[in-house]
Amino acid sequence: TKLDTFFEPLTVTGEFRVRYNKVVSPAATATLSDRTRLWFEATINDQTTAGIRLQAEDILSSTADITWSDFFIDYQGEDLQLRVGEVEPDTIGLGLVFDSDDFDGFLATWVWGTENDLGNWTLFGDVEDYYTGNIGFALGDEDEVAVGVTGSYDVSAEGYAGGADIAFALGDEYGTDVEVEGAVFYDTVLSYAGATKITSAIDDLDLTVKAYYVLPGFVPTMSDFTADRLGGYVEAKYPLTDEVTGKVKYTYEMDSAMAATVTNKVRGTLNYIPEDAAEDE
Repeated sequence: TKLDTFFEPLTVTGEFRVRYNKVVSPAATATLSDRTRLWFEATINDQTTAGIRLQAEDILSSTADITWSDFFIDYQGEDLQLRVGEVEPDTIGLGLVFDSDDFDGFLATWVWGTENDLGNWTLFGDVEDYYTGNIGFALGDEDEVAVGVTGSYDVSAEGYAGGADIAFALGDEYGTDVEVEGAVFYDTVLSYAGATKITSAIDDLDLTVKAYYVLPGFVPTMSDFTADRLGGYVEAKYPLTDEVTGKVKYTYEMDSAMAATVTNKVRGTLNYIPEDAAEDE
């Protein structure tokens, strides 16, 4: 059964499940279990909501186990947005300092007016693990170049990280996009990392080339890269038919000193989507 009730300004959504289990042969004692989940969301004002989840188990058959979780406060102003609770910031650049993930913490964004060049400011953190800030802005006559600057205090890794990223398009003929990111990490020594990614579309063929160089000791907690690596990959994707798309990816990696090969592999996949399913989407 499901419960969905609304009474201003609180929304309560939930579910209740009961399971009865009886083994007939050989005979055994029957068991009864249940679980109730309720989500409470309150509208505080036009910009602010808050919520929490209640879960209760075995309230019918034994001593109930009740837990509260997923508490959040969310503020959506015209320029400032703030959320405390479960958040999921976007990947910064190519992910040298921060790769997107969800966690319990806080996320604040501030969007400056379009009449200035101060950009979009983002600050987020998992209180016990890391605090990260990013400023993103556009350059060029038509704002065609995206630039980002990042700083992070990494509690878990006991160090500090900083980086800058840039993204732009190369002409319109092949739809080529270029992304470049460089970053540093400091604990007791200073380590560096750099990455670039180029994507291009030639008719129906999609090509991606990614390369990176990461020194030993570059270990931000939320990095998408492994320390002590030099390498990259080439990926090609092409629709073989209206329903079948083929993809081939070749990855090669060495240690940063170029002394030993770490990864050398080719992977191919075929993705089949029936025409009817694609039309339903």
